[in-house]
Amino acid sequence: MSSYLSSGLQNAEVLAGSAPVSPVTFGAIGFTIMFGIFYIATASIGVKTYNKCEEIQGVKKWDNIKMLLSHTMTIGMAIPAVLMAQYFVGGKVTAAMAILYGIMGLIGNATAFAMTREGSCGEFTKKDSKNYLIFGMVASLLVMMGGGAYMSMSR
Repeated sequence: MSSYLSSGLQNAEVLAGSAPVSPVTFGAIGFTIMFGIFYIATASIGVKTYNKCEEIQGVKKWDNIKMLLSHTMTIGMAIPAVLMAQYFVGGKVTAAMAILYGIMGLIGNATAFAMTREGSCGEFTKKDSKNYLIFGMVASLLVMMGGGAYMSMSR
């Protein structure tokens, strides 16, 4: 038997006797649910603006952005479910989820905000929704930076 195969079998024997450890906590799940709620609000502002503004419907750029927002909204709903599953299997993912939501938030807020400024589309968006999107860009950047800092400290 090759040494590569025998060392793999030894590792498997060691792992078979150990219990799985999950660094995913209910706190991490709670944070991703909170991030998801904020991101879903962001994406839905963009989708709502697109649906009400006939001026940008049919324009390939805005059609694609609306689809991006719709798809990332679905991802935002799926991540907490994945983490809950991960909780029972193991794996450290809190920092990675913060970075992922930070990136999604930056993209979602920036594209939704750009949509509200396109032509007459701003008429269909409340001022507080625009302010939320601006706040969301800053908050997403901070979440992403915080996730990166946490990830670098945990090594």
